[in-house]
Amino acid sequence: MSRNKKIILFLTLVLLVPSVSQSGDYINYSLNTPTSGLAGNSVVEVVWDGYYLWVGTGSGLSRTSDWGTTWQTFDHNNGLNQDGISAIAFKEKDTTLWVATSYNQIIDGVPIPFGSGFNQTKRDIISWASSQPEQASGVGKLAYDMAISDTTVWAACFYGGLIRSEDKGQTWGNVFIDSVSRYDYENGLYQDFRNRVFAVTADHSDPDTTFIWSGTAAGIFKFIYTTSDTADTVIAYQHDDTISTTISGNFVISLGIQKLGSGKIIWAGTQPTYSGTYAASFSTDQGATWSKTLAGDKIWNFDFKDSVVWVATSSGLKRSTDLGASWKVFNYMQDKDRPDQQIWSTEFYAVRLVGDTIWAGNFDGLAMSPDNGNTWKVYRSFAPIGSPQATSSYAYPNPFSPMIANQRVRIHYKPDSDGEVTIKIYDFEMKLVKTILGNAPRAGGVEYDEVWDGKNEKGETVANGIYFFKIEGPGGQKEWGKIGVIK
Repeated sequence: MSRNKKIILFLTLVLLVPSVSQSGDYINYSLNTPTSGLAGNSVVEVVWDGYYLWVGTGSGLSRTSDWGTTWQTFDHNNGLNQDGISAIAFKEKDTTLWVATSYNQIIDGVPIPFGSGFNQTKRDIISWASSQPEQASGVGKLAYDMAISDTTVWAACFYGGLIRSEDKGQTWGNVFIDSVSRYDYENGLYQDFRNRVFAVTADHSDPDTTFIWSGTAAGIFKFIYTTSDTADTVIAYQHDDTISTTISGNFVISLGIQKLGSGKIIWAGTQPTYSGTYAASFSTDQGATWSKTLAGDKIWNFDFKDSVVWVATSSGLKRSTDLGASWKVFNYMQDKDRPDQQIWSTEFYAVRLVGDTIWAGNFDGLAMSPDNGNTWKVYRSFAPIGSPQATSSYAYPNPFSPMIANQRVRIHYKPDSDGEVTIKIYDFEMKLVKTILGNAPRAGGVEYDEVWDGKNEKGETVANGIYFFKIEGPGGQKEWGKIGVIK
């Protein structure tokens, strides 16, 4: 799932998407040398393949085999269709990694998501192949989620619907709920909300039957396939204001399957389409009845270990050890070795368990805990000072909005020598707004981040506009920079 998914507006549901050619290109790319370091700080997907941890960001795809000590990063320069990663899936049987890519285009001042198809590679021999089916290419047609069942690759492609490939991405076809949904798509009407697909997951625990669960803007749909690989049944699970045991809302943005011995629990991130509430909906009886938890939260992702549930939500990373009866909340993760490195955003989009180690990501970076959240390591991407991208200190993200998900701006700098550092914020009239660091000891030659929350000394959020930061370091070091604030 990409950053695009996180900023879905309801108005996007009724965008008129133009018809596009039904043919798709299948291309093999050679690989340039990948770059080092985490691709970006906007982390939207984390996947473990048994050897590498893969991290999808808005700026590329990164992987590590040593728990984040070193990273390799891939982007469009290395064969990916685009830098933005919207979904990742791994096929264990033949060690194939699949990624969906996307980008934003500003139309009338609004960022509109565009899909750019899929890339795939073997885990150990990186050589990206590309397929760009029309269902995952263009405005509103992008894969927000992927799943693999045996030899079939599934993708939830928003306006492109639910699609699958049975020949390693050479061709793709839609899977329709009925003739009405087929007619809506094939005739370019784009009015059937059942064709707006955001999430997909595969359950193949039964050797003779595969269940494909899809999350749409009109509820959850379960496709049941037997060994003959024909759709025997499609079952709908939808919100009903008059029945308490239905899902909380029909706008389904995430799905997960928790396996418990011989049983399982189906989890869904459910929101209102027209009516309902925000919550995590879960079912212990294959969808016949649903319970709700985490009321008021947007649920972006799930992961599980036995009876433990981890959830990435709009109000923090959360863990339950009693199947949703109670939750422990994790926010503001601080690096145990670098206190200046901290996750400030409280909305999380990615979560992944690797053994007992938890990884979580949001627009502010990536965090890892080896001990159930007691201590954390924070991973962030930045341009080193002295590099072509940053000849001196700078602020990022810039501009920033203190009104969105507790966003902060970071002032990145490097003292010339050991000594005390002071950093002050001024407005456009050069009036002091706030001192964010006062005579604090810092080591020379080390790069630091200091955070400003967009507030003045009185704790009031400042007005929109341009602000300036001033760094005073040892030996007379002085540096200035600009910060843009938008609400």
